[in-house]
Formats: sequence, structure tokens, C-alpha cells
Amino acid sequence: MPIPLLLPCVVVMGAALGAVNGLFTGMLRLPSIIVTLAMMVTLREGLRWTTQGAWVQNLPANFQWLGFGQNAGQWLIVVLAVSVSASFAWALRKLGAGRAIYATGSDAEAARLAGIEPRRVVFGVFVLMGALSGLAALLNAVRLGTLIGVALLGTIGTALTFLGINPFWEKAIQGAIILAALASDTAFGQLERFQIADFRLPIERGK
Repeated sequence: MPIPLLLPCVVVMGAALGAVNGLFTGMLRLPSIIVTLAMMVTLREGLRWTTQGAWVQNLPANFQWLGFGQNAGQWLIVVLAVSVSASFAWALRKLGAGRAIYATGSDAEAARLAGIEPRRVVFGVFVLMGALSGLAALLNAVRLGTLIGVALLGTIGTALTFLGINPFWEKAIQGAIILAALASDTAFGQLERFQIADFRLPIERGK
């Protein structure tokens, strides 16, 4: 494949994988942390099976720095990353789609009552994040928006080995972390809804 086609192809592939996550999360309302972790494990093990655990080799010489050389390639990656970040920061604040994302993330039910379709918003966000993940994977220079839970799961194996804990406990501890994350997310969501209800009740009585 010609190098100039790599960027759009990787972005499209990332968007397609993000659409799968968005389908399960936005449309079927499955917990996002479960869906994304399952997708990560599936892709990782599928790649490992395809390559038989070997590193990808024999790439063309112009693959490195996209053929621009180290100095120009570094500047290209930095400028591209800053441009994408600035564009999305502006869009989230100035465009209706960006405000819909904020509204859905703050209170999906309130967003629905305001005429926004939360499922479509969540699906669109996953598609967009998939595309950006594909871009970040290709550039291999920036890692924006990394979730604390994912980072913790990525380092828990090394930490457990360092502490001398039996490796058979690793998956159990990772599962406990996932359950704790889901439980805390649900608890905070319930608390927020109770607070909103307590705030609205005196106003409705006053009317």
C-alpha cells in the first residue's frame, strides 16, 4: 500500500472498530468498560495468533517518519496532533454536536428530554474515538485521553510480579478492579440523580 494511503485507511479502520464498540455500548447499553476491554483482548489475541507472536517486519524504508525524515517527521506529527486537538476543542464548544456530547455526558435523560438522542451521540463518539485511536496508533507519538483504569490494568501485572504475588491471582485482581469501577460508576450515578431530584422537588412545590 502506498504510504499516503496509510493515514486515511488507518483512520477508517479505527472508526469501524469504534463503531462496533458504539453499537454494543450506545445501542445495546452494555457497560463501556466491559465492551472496550473485551475488544482490546480480542484484537490483541487475534493479532498474536495471526503473527504467531512475531513482530511485524520488512516494512518499507519510507514507512518510518512517513518518508519525511526524522526532523520533518517529528514536526509533522506534533503539528498534526496539536491541530487535531485544537479543532476538536473548538468543535466541542462551538458546534451543536459538541454541545450535544456535553449534554449527554452530563445527564443523558435531560439530554433526551431536550430533543437529543443519547444513543446516537454515544455511538458517534465511539466512532470518532476509534478514528482518533487509529490516527494515534499510526503516529505512535501521542496518547491523549488515556483512562486511569486502563492504565492501571496495563501495569497491574508488573506490579503484582514486583510484589511477589502469585500470577494466578492477576486475572482475579483485574476482574475486581473492573467490578469496583462499575460499582463506583453506578453509585455515583445514583447519587447524582438523587441530588437532582432533591433539588427539583422544592422548585416543583413552589410552583
